[in-house]
Amino acid sequence: MPKVLQFPSHRATARASSSEATAIAHKYLSRSETAETVRQGEALSDPDVFLALCSALKSQRESNPEYVAKEASALHDWLRSERRVGVFDEREYFLGETALIAGGASRLLGKRDEAESWFDRAEASYRHTINSAPLLAVVAYSRLTLHYDRRNYQRVLDVIPSLTLSFEKFQMQTDALKCRFLAAMCLKDTNQNAEACAALEGMYKDASLEKSNLLKGLVLVHLGELLAEAGRRREAITVYSEAVAISSDQPMAMAHLKAALGSAYR
Repeated sequence: MPKVLQFPSHRATARASSSEATAIAHKYLSRSETAETVRQGEALSDPDVFLALCSALKSQRESNPEYVAKEASALHDWLRSERRVGVFDEREYFLGETALIAGGASRLLGKRDEAESWFDRAEASYRHTINSAPLLAVVAYSRLTLHYDRRNYQRVLDVIPSLTLSFEKFQMQTDALKCRFLAAMCLKDTNQNAEACAALEGMYKDASLEKSNLLKGLVLVHLGELLAEAGRRREAITVYSEAVAISSDQPMAMAHLKAALGSAYR
């Protein structure tokens, strides 16, 4: 007789819709929730709610890393206390996600050792998910950003082509572009400006860049700087003007951009 696999049963409570999950996540993060169930964790056990929480934290990571690090760490601790989310590998996935978010925020705060520890936790959790390869590639990229911060440029340049290829195989085009951008920054920081400019121009022409305003803004800012340094100031101002239009909600990028634009006009 065929063996019948015993899968975990679904919870009796209905899962929240996408809009409901987003609303619950907003209430939790703003601490304006009115239902005690959110505070007690019943609502957080819904995978859609937890996904909305992670999405909200990711969107605030660059603008408010200290807040994001604190919230992601709290959610990670909540999950570690043997809480169940979903019925299959959701708990391990969200343990990885919250650790990765906390690590990214810690890196932005300059806490590199703490970020590295979080990335280790993310990798350990992702390994227990069903399709771990794409997730582990994301952790590998995060580790490379730490090498970049520590000015281990050659180490980044040695590894980045293989990782870029992995993302392309997984059809993760935005992540592949992040790899290309990181490589371009290594070239720029080692005074290989012509090569860095060529790499950024290639990214600028890639249609996949339209999927991420944050990444596109960074590409435009650094491309503008290199064009201006090369004496191609009219092109630089055109690129900067496009960057202004998409970077209004990114305070740090906008400050950098305004300084660079002023320099180009001068």
